[in-house]
Amino acid sequence: AALPHLPLASLAKVSTGFMRQDVRSNIEILENMNNIDPLKINPQWRDVFPKLDLEGGYIGDGYPLCRDLSTQSFLKQGAVFRLLGSNPEPELQSLMNENILSLRSGSDLRRIICGEIDCMYHSYVTLEHDLPCYEDECWTEDKNIQVIKVRDNYYEYIRI
Repeated sequence: AALPHLPLASLAKVSTGFMRQDVRSNIEILENMNNIDPLKINPQWRDVFPKLDLEGGYIGDGYPLCRDLSTQSFLKQGAVFRLLGSNPEPELQSLMNENILSLRSGSDLRRIICGEIDCMYHSYVTLEHDLPCYEDECWTEDKNIQVIKVRDNYYEYIRI
């Protein structure tokens, strides 16, 4: 049986926004092409509207919207933080605001990310249990948390 045209056309729009990636300098080049990771997404070219899946629903149905996350979800079990280093620009999402939450020394989140005395920066940190908020963490609107600062380094909060 032939599939209806509309879902396939909608599904094809998932692939919009791709552009050629520059040639990498750390690989042997036989042609003037990047065959390792040839495409990157240009967010301005993306089709932002919902895409139909092949079963009558929408791709991503069942995942919560950012605005529907529970309050202080960055302190909840399963929250993931990704080390950005000294650059505060998030890499997995567009920076929606300039709000960067600086974690203070009494914060349990800071203690888990950084350690007790000498800060050991890990590439990824996943919370194993819910944490209580501390000072500024309690007053921050969860929707605004994208980047946190721990001493001189930054972490990107990957929404759960």
